[in-house]
Amino acid sequence: MDPIEYFNKDLKEGEQIIQVLKPNHKRFVTMTILRNFVATIAALLLPTFFVIIFHYAGVAEKFGNNNVYIIPGVIGGVIFLGFVLSAIIRGIVYEKTYYCYTNKRVFVRRGFISVKMSVVSYDQVNAITVQLDSFDKLMKPNTGTISFVTKIPTPSEKDTVSYYFAHVENPHENYVDIEKYYSQYIKENKK
Repeated sequence: MDPIEYFNKDLKEGEQIIQVLKPNHKRFVTMTILRNFVATIAALLLPTFFVIIFHYAGVAEKFGNNNVYIIPGVIGGVIFLGFVLSAIIRGIVYEKTYYCYTNKRVFVRRGFISVKMSVVSYDQVNAITVQLDSFDKLMKPNTGTISFVTKIPTPSEKDTVSYYFAHVENPHENYVDIEKYYSQYIKENKK
């Protein structure tokens, strides 16, 4: 299915899709898996540490069996299983993730089992920012995250919600283009 079709049915009168973006696969999936792998290795150090202590303390000999190694082994297995599941889930989420901006709104489409579409009108946006983390700086082509900060309609009006175009290629160029349509919309709809 053409990604534009995901958004066409939600367009309002006079609204035109400017661009549909997909996160960079290497950044969205591979680098996240790499980061999770490093965290998994770090987390596996704890059960490994206990196994070494149990071994040198002679715990297995004191109890007459090797069952004392089961708990650290189970903990290590659960940590490793969590890594494998996070990699699978990240891949599935990537396949369902698309971003779109129009001359009036931004759309964020993503999900795991079901797909959720978040839509924000430009008049609800208070700020648009570009973020580059250390992994984004390592990527070729360059990637980054464009954030749309909005206000939640609460009595305190102090809370904000952000919607993200995460790990898109050429974030500064896309930001400039989005900002152009955002500014034009705000100028035309100023009260």
